[in-house]
Amino acid sequence: VEYQPTAEYIELFHRTLTESAGKVALAAAVVAERIVLKRGLKGVLVSLARAGTPIGILIKRYIAYRYGADMPHYSISIIRGKGIDENAVLYMLQQHGLDSYLQFVDGWTGKGAIRQVLTQASNDFAEKYGYRLDDDLAVLADPGFCCETYGTREDFLIPSACLNSTVSGLMSRTVLRDDLIGPDEFHGAKFYREWL
Repeated sequence: VEYQPTAEYIELFHRTLTESAGKVALAAAVVAERIVLKRGLKGVLVSLARAGTPIGILIKRYIAYRYGADMPHYSISIIRGKGIDENAVLYMLQQHGLDSYLQFVDGWTGKGAIRQVLTQASNDFAEKYGYRLDDDLAVLADPGFCCETYGTREDFLIPSACLNSTVSGLMSRTVLRDDLIGPDEFHGAKFYREWL
């Protein structure tokens, strides 16, 4: 169960956004430019749900504004101890071809736990399917010094972190349970329809 943010949380969001909008915009621009420099404009942005979702949207919008390119953008599940949603990765590769690169995106790093899960998932995917995913994780802020592609290494509160599902498509944290999800299905998430 997840609840709508309280009035105090909304106030914190607006205050933080006022204080850090410039930092967020600059970091989004820097990480987007690093992606374009490294990969060009033919990639697929793959946000790690949920914190990566609003960051992927900022990167996508920047690239569209600056370069006029409409990069595809998805959000997929990655779960500690269970790995990445392989069915979602296979779907994206089917949609965009094996020659298109998948650029994974998240909000920020701490101790690098999600990067480690992504690296392990990349290794598992290569072993299982014979296709190596690039485990480079593009993040807005990398205070944990875990990523090659980042907007800043400054540790600051990213405003979207305050809003949970209300800024991530009304989706809960992702879930992978055998009693709910079959082996050929995407990882699941609850959709908070009542908040539309």
